[in-house]
Amino acid sequence: MFKKIWGKHPYILLLAILAALIFNLTMTVPAISSSLKKISSQPYVFIGRPFIVLRDILGNVSKVGYVTDGSMDDLSVAAKFAVAQYTLAPVILELNETDLPFVIYNYSSPLKALNEIKQEGMVMIGATQNGFVLASNPDRL
Repeated sequence: MFKKIWGKHPYILLLAILAALIFNLTMTVPAISSSLKKISSQPYVFIGRPFIVLRDILGNVSKVGYVTDGSMDDLSVAAKFAVAQYTLAPVILELNETDLPFVIYNYSSPLKALNEIKQEGMVMIGATQNGFVLASNPDRL
């Protein structure tokens, strides 16, 4: 039956496809417009903000240690490192290096970071709201 209709009147198939496309566009355009309005109404949040404070403290230091108890295979841990490196540039972050004047600790808990800082013989300078701890190495200052 369909073969008879489409075979004799191929323009009907084209009209049906065109009608379906127009219907989909009329349903999709308002949804896209609504999504764009939501995105543009939300304030921009810079995820490197916690490191801006550290940048001011570090001054003209060229290298800073960066120690984490997470695995760099974990995307969120690697992303935090990348954001820190980007925000603190031109400072170079040396991963798992504690033999520098300053070291940033990104541990799963601030208590673990403080224990590591004490064990390394460092002095805590400050911490960000996101749990990053900056420590100084008195032997390297």
